[in-house]
Amino acid sequence: MDLKIVLVILAFLVVSDCQEEIEEESPELHPLDGYFNNLLHPDWGAVDTVLLRKSPPAYGDGVYTMAGQNRPNPFDISERAHRSNIQASLGSVRGRTAMQVYFGQQVVEEIMDSQRPGCPREYENIPVPKNNTLYRDSEAFNSATDTVFMPFPRSRFDQRTGQSPSNPRQQVICCTYNSHILIVFIYLFIHQSRALRGHIH
Repeated sequence: MDLKIVLVILAFLVVSDCQEEIEEESPELHPLDGYFNNLLHPDWGAVDTVLLRKSPPAYGDGVYTMAGQNRPNPFDISERAHRSNIQASLGSVRGRTAMQVYFGQQVVEEIMDSQRPGCPREYENIPVPKNNTLYRDSEAFNSATDTVFMPFPRSRFDQRTGQSPSNPRQQVICCTYNSHILIVFIYLFIHQSRALRGHIH
């Protein structure tokens, strides 16, 4: 092959490659800390800001203690909803119950996270019912009192809140990616997620 033709082909490839790099780097991407998703309120939903609520918090004492002391035990609810006997449970007849739970968790982790523990850590003890499989198998089983508790970590909160009914505890957003559902926990930050953040179609 003629040397001039080879040089022309190489020059074309180099220019094309440079052009692709310029096109990839040109769009301004949404920040991953949640700032400026809303131009009128740039700090809405941003990391280390107070979690926005649709309704006021409903603590047991109106300030910071966990509510639900008179509600059904969460272990009983889970057992009822997910037991293998479909006729006796609320499980999906199409086998979608578990899928919906995990998909919902992925969506929540994508757009908001307020469940990381604070410092110092706080725990609530959730009683394990005697009919639950974890009851006898648990290392936390106390034969003297015949009880088992599962520790539940309380979420991180704004230290300036939780002091009175007029200033109840407010959770803090610990991580937010942006307004797009990128499923980065599964696919990581690949070219497609960059395209979504840069509004490239």
